[in-house]
Amino acid sequence: MAGPAKRRLVTEKRGFRVKPIKHPRYQYVVYRIEEGRRVEQAYFQSERAANSHAYAENVRLKNEGLEGQVLGPELRGQAIEAARRLSRYG
Repeated sequence: MAGPAKRRLVTEKRGFRVKPIKHPRYQYVVYRIEEGRRVEQAYFQSERAANSHAYAENVRLKNEGLEGQVLGPELRGQAIEAARRLSRYG
């Protein structure tokens, strides 16, 4: 019986990428490159967790853009609520 098919790592041209690393505690790093250097990174023990984090962050980056990444979750929620309230007035 053959083993599980090899999964592919998330390797977007722009956005978050997954890379295997040699570390005693973590096996994968998820990172984003901006202007030639890493600006955000997170470490994971499993490939599945790293891929799901990278996929979710890439979707968020695509939907909200870089400006949306700068806002924290609380401020983002307040902005969405304000836009919803103001939509009645045009």
